[in-house]
Amino acid sequence: MEAAQIASQAGFLPSGPTRQWLEGEWREAMTMSFEIHGEPLAQYSPRVERWVGKARSALYESDGLRAERALSLALAEDPKDPSLLNNLAVAFRLQGRDEDADALLRRIHEDHPDYLFARTGLAQQHIERGELEEARQLLEPLLYRRRMHYSEFDSFCGVHIELYLAEDNVDAACTWFEMWERVDPENPKLEVFRRRVGKSSGSAGFRKRLLGG
Repeated sequence: MEAAQIASQAGFLPSGPTRQWLEGEWREAMTMSFEIHGEPLAQYSPRVERWVGKARSALYESDGLRAERALSLALAEDPKDPSLLNNLAVAFRLQGRDEDADALLRRIHEDHPDYLFARTGLAQQHIERGELEEARQLLEPLLYRRRMHYSEFDSFCGVHIELYLAEDNVDAACTWFEMWERVDPENPKLEVFRRRVGKSSGSAGFRKRLLGG
């Protein structure tokens, strides 16, 4: 595995899942190398930061309407910020306004094609509709990134797990889960995906490995 990571860094192996001989069997393994950081993704003026803080609290409490109001005030100061707009899409979805949320995600992606959360959000929509090739095309450029925030890495791994489960490729889904767990073992989202991947596997041994047995 370490040799594969070095080969990936040097450009001799493509980023993403590759078939490798591991633990006495052929398995899909990740050959990516990137830095995970905790630096702020966006910096705002004190005035905007106050509204962002209120919006985050409202989103945490699943209060979409209150979050929308706070984000509208923040966006009045910074109307093109993709992070604010993405949180507004989340606020719309909490209110059941899925069409508005979907349209806003598409707009964010058109205006900010490098913004990761818009890509993963749109990919998730395609997965839910069974449009797996469209989802894969959106996600592929992310495989070549060299640096991600922890929250970006969460979204990056989670949507890939969903994609591979939709393709009935549990081996690849498990590989993505294991990579996520190695990087951020205390992440509370892991338990949800552990159950999803474990329940999708037809192999008792596979489930045992996921559960740490």
